[in-house]
Amino acid sequence: MTPNSEALHPVPPARVLIVDDSRVSGRKLQKAVEALGYRTELASNGAEAMRKLRETSFDIALLDIVMPEMDGYAVLGEMKALLAETLRDPLLGGEHVVD
Repeated sequence: MTPNSEALHPVPPARVLIVDDSRVSGRKLQKAVEALGYRTELASNGAEAMRKLRETSFDIALLDIVMPEMDGYAVLGEMKALLAETLRDPLLGGEHVVD
């Protein structure tokens, strides 16, 4: 019998960033997502979300669309720009396109 590779290298739960300016909605969503076994972090606005995204790696982000100052669409645009910067290949000088 060969050992199961998942048993040897367990996959950690995905990290989810929840962005919502409503404290109540954010906490409810956080509890629901954590009940599914994921690790979560909350951001109360777009600027805080971008700061967390620059500091920490997340597997997925759940964005409120209607927020003051920086709405969910603006956060998504900045996330794409940040991702494009991090996907540049310094050895080949190429870039990966993110749509």
